[in-house]
Amino acid sequence: MRVIFMGTPEYAVPFLQSLIGLGEEVVGVVTMPDKPVGRKQEIQEPPVKVLAKKKNIPVFQPAKINETSSLEALKNLDPDLAIVVGFGQILSQKLLDLPKLGTINVHFSLLPKYRGASPIQAAIINGEEKTGISTMFLVKKLDSGPVLLQQEIPIDKKDTAVTLTAKLTKVGVEVLKETVLLIREGKVAAKPQDEALSSYAPLLVKESGLIDWKKSSKELYDFIRGMYPWPGAFTFYEHGGRKHMLKIWEAEEIPRIELDHKAAANGTILDVLKNHGFAVKCGQGGLLLTRVQSEGGKVMPAYNFVIGHHLKKGDRLG
Repeated sequence: MRVIFMGTPEYAVPFLQSLIGLGEEVVGVVTMPDKPVGRKQEIQEPPVKVLAKKKNIPVFQPAKINETSSLEALKNLDPDLAIVVGFGQILSQKLLDLPKLGTINVHFSLLPKYRGASPIQAAIINGEEKTGISTMFLVKKLDSGPVLLQQEIPIDKKDTAVTLTAKLTKVGVEVLKETVLLIREGKVAAKPQDEALSSYAPLLVKESGLIDWKKSSKELYDFIRGMYPWPGAFTFYEHGGRKHMLKIWEAEEIPRIELDHKAAANGTILDVLKNHGFAVKCGQGGLLLTRVQSEGGKVMPAYNFVIGHHLKKGDRLG
């Protein structure tokens, strides 16, 4: 089959590699434009583009994929199938209809649960015990097309968005291979999604990481893992007469706290544990913060941070 692959981030690379390994004729790769990255704002090519160039596959990087010029360029490739993995733009109906056999998306959740831009983070933040991969035909309505295949995996209690993405990518590559083989053999049996069971995982922004200390220790433990590494869970502390941001990279749940701590305000530092970290009061239970990062500083052990910034028992975060 003549296949167009549409993807941008690092986790999309193994999917493109698997299509090449299957022997499909990848006639074009569509990815986002190069962009400046890091403090030096050096121009960087998307990871998918790097692989495509190595394999001598034509690369298209339209700023607006649905413009007439972009549609014409892709139409000229005469595609049988398009496959989308983390591309980064909304596709018009005209574009979805270009491939003869349809446009397939690999989605990192068990649809119809967690449609949208951040399904991996949402699954962790909401304390799910399982998630998975879904392949589906793309339609105009977001992530609501008929599902072809799904595979479930458990979520470990220590998984972060990074580790869960890696696990799902490994599984997703195999699910995509099976999906492509079914399409090639004409054995597709797509099933419509149950709209009554749908939920949405919106795009994360920097402000999404703000910690609400009224939530339970379990909720905040999940929140910190889901927000790692971006945008990162954060709170505020007072030092030198003003408030500073503090990112929380690692923590441990304290399901129960001592009775004499019950009256403390949420966000209060309950105790400082030498060489380990500091405990903070939550709506229920507490969190032992173990690795943190001050505004403009480096990631460090939480105990070192407390000592260096003269925070103490009774001080309040938030």
